[in-house]
Amino acid sequence: MNGCCKLLVVLICNSWIGTARACDAGWTEIEGKCFYISDSDTALTWTEAVAYCSAEGGRLFEPQSKDAAAKIDESTDNYWIGIQTGSPSLTFASSGHTIREGNWAGGEPNNFNGNEHCASISNGYWYDELCELDKRFVCEDLNATITFWNACPTGWDLIDGTCYYKSSAAMNFTNAQAYCQAINGTLFEPQYGKQEAGIVNFYNTSMGMWIGISDENAENEYRYLTSRRVVEYSNWLEISEPDSSGDCVVSMGASGWYDKNCTSENQFVCQEDFNPYECPTGYSLYQGRCFYKTDRRKFYLNSVFTCKNSGARMFEPKNELALYLVTQNFFPKGYEDYWIGVRNKRGTTTFNYESDNQEVVYTHWASGQPTQDNSANCVGIGRDGTWTDVDCGTRNLFLCEYLPDFYQPLWDGPSVQQGFNSMKSYAYEKFVATLTEDAAEEIPFFRRYLSIGGVDNGSSTNSTYLIDLYKGDSCSKTDLPESFESPQAHIFSNKILVCQSFGVMFTCYLWSSTNEEWEQLSTPDEMKPYTYSVAVTGGIFFTGSEGSLLLDEATGAWIPSNTTVSLVNGCIVNVDGQVTLIGGNSTNTVSYLDWEMGTTEIVASLSSGTVQSCALVPKSSSVFISILQDDGTSVLELWTSGTNTVEAVSQPDNTELNNPSLLTLDETTVFVSNGKNGTSGAYLENFLMYNTNGGSWLVEEDVPSDLANLVDNAILPLWDETIQGFDSLMRC
Repeated sequence: MNGCCKLLVVLICNSWIGTARACDAGWTEIEGKCFYISDSDTALTWTEAVAYCSAEGGRLFEPQSKDAAAKIDESTDNYWIGIQTGSPSLTFASSGHTIREGNWAGGEPNNFNGNEHCASISNGYWYDELCELDKRFVCEDLNATITFWNACPTGWDLIDGTCYYKSSAAMNFTNAQAYCQAINGTLFEPQYGKQEAGIVNFYNTSMGMWIGISDENAENEYRYLTSRRVVEYSNWLEISEPDSSGDCVVSMGASGWYDKNCTSENQFVCQEDFNPYECPTGYSLYQGRCFYKTDRRKFYLNSVFTCKNSGARMFEPKNELALYLVTQNFFPKGYEDYWIGVRNKRGTTTFNYESDNQEVVYTHWASGQPTQDNSANCVGIGRDGTWTDVDCGTRNLFLCEYLPDFYQPLWDGPSVQQGFNSMKSYAYEKFVATLTEDAAEEIPFFRRYLSIGGVDNGSSTNSTYLIDLYKGDSCSKTDLPESFESPQAHIFSNKILVCQSFGVMFTCYLWSSTNEEWEQLSTPDEMKPYTYSVAVTGGIFFTGSEGSLLLDEATGAWIPSNTTVSLVNGCIVNVDGQVTLIGGNSTNTVSYLDWEMGTTEIVASLSSGTVQSCALVPKSSSVFISILQDDGTSVLELWTSGTNTVEAVSQPDNTELNNPSLLTLDETTVFVSNGKNGTSGAYLENFLMYNTNGGSWLVEEDVPSDLANLVDNAILPLWDETIQGFDSLMRC
């Protein structure tokens, strides 16, 4: 038996085939390895999950391949994995192995707002998240002998994200090449110095090894064996090499290369014959090409520079199918315009690609376009997928594409029509047909809001509703995991945050756009009530009678404070950066709070009674206030911060607002979503609006049935499209 066959037999015999094994109680055997899969009752933060797995003698699951992740996905979803995303090059947290086959969702990891450093898997895709979220998690044992769970086959080594195998026997060039092919590899083909040095240092191959380069087809024209490309990087031994003493190449490591007769025998290193097109950090692979979608609108040239700075270019559609796929996959909402890398650089009617200045090979102009307006030299994609020429100083979203070093007909070819109709039909079913007619229409951002929790007909509720304040329509959204009687709702790190303090129990949830469910945010262990909260510079300030907390926007951490605010039945509002206490504890005062120092200053007095609810009026830096008086009647007042004056506000006709849910609608208007009519004792039947400029009330649509018997609910306007999951939140 020759050396090649002997080594193949040894390799095959030494390969571990996953077999059933005994696992500890609570652990499950999957493909020969033991796993602990937590349920929702044992959800932990990322750090807690790491500690738990370590204490059990394992580690937080490190998916070395897509197949490995998919196998665990069969048993659970939305769970932590052993990756922290803070380092420049992503590696697994415990093993330190390079992540070679990630499955990041589009635009992930993005370290949103600079505080998402831990990775999870949801619906098969990877996301970076706030480490303080409570999630399910998976532990794995430390058995590294099972091929299925490893990044590389048994006997191979993972070096800088690629699998290599070093032979233990010397062979001639042809046999070495055949051996590598037999184990699904190729002879090592160094592409640059750092790569070659990494292999040489790892295997200590200074005695010489074959590399996958030869000039057997044309003298002194050295090419790689696999691609047949001419070698650009070289490391010849000395000025006299190559000396035409052979057609094959040996690497002596740091000493360099020399050419040698191909029939001589040398050791060698195989590299995997698996070269997936890996995307740069932040990019996602779609149909064979890496893309990055921004979440910020920029001027045209700023968009171009952003893409160039990451080694990419702004998306340049070369055919109808490429444009259609990008629009449907990355901009499916129907209200997003975006730049493409096309503009009129010469001030003529000729439009050229930004990257190479070549005239465009494909266009999809809207009717009447291009306008040939001298100020409209850049091209944007409209809501219907057509091209329009636009002033380059307009702000639009954009998409970067990262080019491989090979031609891709789908993205680079002119006119790829085959299969377009079937693809279009598929995209329609996926992105459009599932929407209701109302959801597919263009929706102004300010017309819809969320109603969260509250007291429904005397009982606390966990219901969440989407409300259209102009139509009076509503629909049910994902319920909170528990009832929230007096919820506090905010936007934190571009996510919806809902908290409540019930006695000394303080609970918070964040809305996950990935899973379209509420995820619990870990809160401090101290049992203290934090009954009021307000957005401040740097995060969300929570306060109560026993202390205060800042939920830090930058880190996602809870920062304790000694500030105490015994605020019962009052409001806390941020007025032009000044935290302001409205009423509370049966007082009738307005006070400024220095939330960092814990001091207060009384600045105004209100009518006596209990403050029920408040709403900011931004233009006048005022606060609209509802007060329940001791005799059971209610009054409305408007406090203005600049003058510290308080003026009475008239009640709506035939109505006396009692415990109304208030919302700032625009710069001058307060919206009443729901509540009670103190005159009749019944719940409000109509939406109401009060305009502080004219001092007038408007009676709007009927209160939808979902809110008909509801009070003490949190209401959150949906006018910020950067909220994560904004598009799904806006749909019924």
